[in-house]
Parts: sequence; structure tokens; C-alpha cells
Amino acid sequence: MNRYERQIAFPPFGVASEKKLRKASVVICGCGGLGCTLAMWLARSGVGKIRLIDHDSVSLSNIHRQILFAEEDENRQKVLAAVEHLRKVASSTQYEPVCEKIGADNRESLVSGFDLMLDATDNYATRFHLNRAAIRNSLPWIHAGVAGAQGQVFSIVPGETPCLECLFPNLARIAAGECSEPDKPAGILGPAVGMIASFQALEAMKFLSGNRDCVHTALVTFDFWRNRIKEIDLAPLKKADCICQQ
Repeated sequence: MNRYERQIAFPPFGVASEKKLRKASVVICGCGGLGCTLAMWLARSGVGKIRLIDHDSVSLSNIHRQILFAEEDENRQKVLAAVEHLRKVASSTQYEPVCEKIGADNRESLVSGFDLMLDATDNYATRFHLNRAAIRNSLPWIHAGVAGAQGQVFSIVPGETPCLECLFPNLARIAAGECSEPDKPAGILGPAVGMIASFQALEAMKFLSGNRDCVHTALVTFDFWRNRIKEIDLAPLKKADCICQQ
């Protein structure tokens, strides 16, 4: 416990929360800018088991925001390069690198059996699969997204909160290719990615350590360029006829 003494010294956290964190498991879907920062913070905090899922390889254009990679990692599988780095800083955590693309045929097998799922993807077609898998497995998860210098985070608990399809009615159509993804941004700033992922990681620590009463239930949006933060209550958007309630 000496390793985590500064964490334990935070009164609302303490030894009991750290012990729960050591027994907890989390699956991180995506090993890009969000996923790298999430994995780093959760490994350093003492989470017992982390599964990293991503099918992509490292490119030089990733390095400005994907903090687990170095120039020498170019063309390596992201999950393998990430886990190699993580083992150097938190060797007691159990890591499971999975180099697969998330889809309808594997979504449930990839995320089932974990305490929490974290969305670190970059498209809504994949998020549709995460949402359906979470619902089927009654798996709480935390969505995050970032573009430019803006981002958003909110927690989803199947059966309790609105799900992603409550908020984005066209999600199934996007996944089926019937309508296009929202326009993708021309650029993205590395520190903005890190700040969104750090907020998401802190919410994950609350979940995994048994402090769910402190988890933020509203949608929080950030505009780091103009220094603006907003909160939106999503509870009224929960749909009684949504797949979450069936």
C-alpha cells in the first residue's frame, strides 16, 4: 500500500477504496488518445485488470496525443506497444491486449465479465456496438468524445440512465451504414484529449472503488479553447420504449 499512500491519504478514498480498486476490472475500447491516457491513469492508480482493445497500428501522427507511444513504436500494434509501456510503470496490474475490431459478431465476448467499460473510440458506429453490448451484459460504461479542443463525458448505467441510443436515435442507422457519421474534425489538440480522458478516468475510479454515489450523472461538455464548461441533465431524455428498458 506504500505505493498508493498519496491516493489513500485522500479522505473520501482511503484504504477500503484502494483494496476494491485492486480487485476491479475494466475494459478500455480504443487505444488512441483517450485510451492511452485512460490506461495510464488506471494502471498507475492500482486497477487490478485492464483489457485494451484496438485493431490499429501506431503512426507518427498519433504521437502528439497518444502518450503511451514513442517514435520507435511506429507500425507496431497499438495494444502491444501500450501494454509494454504500462508493464514498466505498473507491473502488478494484469493486462489483456486484444487486437480486434469491435463489431456485431464479437462485441459481447470482448466486454463481458468486466466491472466497467470505457469508450475511447472515435466513431459512432463502434459506439453503437458498445451500447448494445453494455445493455445485454448490464455493464455500466462511460462515454467520452473529443474533437478539436472540445469534448464530452457522461456515464451510462443500463436500466437506470438514458443509453446512447436514447440520445442519438440514428445510432443504429449509422452502424448499418444507412446514414453517414457526423463530420469529422479537421484537427485535434493533444492536451484537450488528455483532459477529457483524465476526467473520464477519475469517474472510472469512483465506479471501480465503490464510490458510485460520487459519479457524475450529467453530460459534461468542455470547450478548452474558450474555457467553458456546461452540464446537461440527461435524465429527462431516458426513453421508456428504448431497448434499454426492454
